[in-house]
Amino acid sequence: MKRILVVSDLHVGSKWGLTSKKDNSVQRELFSRWKAMVDTVGSVDAVVVNGDICDGVNRAEDGEGIELDAKDQILEAIELLERVDSKRFYGTQGSGYHTKKNPSMDWAVIHGLKGTFDNEIVLNVNKTRFHFAHKTGVSSSGQMYHGTPISKEIMVAALNEGSMGKFHVVGRAHTHYFYYVGSADCMAFISPCFKARDPYAQLSSLKWSPHIGYVYFDVDSGEGEYQWAHCAKKLDSGHLFTEQRV
Repeated sequence: MKRILVVSDLHVGSKWGLTSKKDNSVQRELFSRWKAMVDTVGSVDAVVVNGDICDGVNRAEDGEGIELDAKDQILEAIELLERVDSKRFYGTQGSGYHTKKNPSMDWAVIHGLKGTFDNEIVLNVNKTRFHFAHKTGVSSSGQMYHGTPISKEIMVAALNEGSMGKFHVVGRAHTHYFYYVGSADCMAFISPCFKARDPYAQLSSLKWSPHIGYVYFDVDSGEGEYQWAHCAKKLDSGHLFTEQRV
């Protein structure tokens, strides 16, 4: 059996993101949950970090909330990921909003861990095939719900099975909420994050309430045979916004 841990959207460098520096109560809570994950999951054969490892320069908001420069964000992210007892690290390119492509801060983190980095990661684990990429659709439209984009991924994976082979698990990120869909043949999921509500979320109404956590898979020796578990928990209201009392 091999264990694969999946994390995403750490947003190291943001005052609302993951850090071991623990500058505020939100960061202390996120770091506490990160340490709990490390203890719970134990030794793993691989970690997949599915994008937005660093918060980058946050250019669209003129750097609001950025506490670490690019170099220190990369070093802090490496230190956090090295806490996981893992044989290998894999990483995907995050969104252009946070990290550029040349050079990519996400790449720099995975490179520092001597891991493998690409726009997409395909893993073959004991004949069970995984496809990981960061970006997935998100909408507040009544015509699309959380499962719609990853349901489409399952559909196109099936349509392209002749040329791409069978995918048993499709992993996406980006939205900061956890969701999964699937059948007996294939499942797809959006992994939770390690970031609280930031100014973008605060300006976008109450729909942005992140799930904090991770997903892991225990893959057996047969094709498509695995067990999986997730931890996806909400932050309490005190870590989401400041409530004024009159």
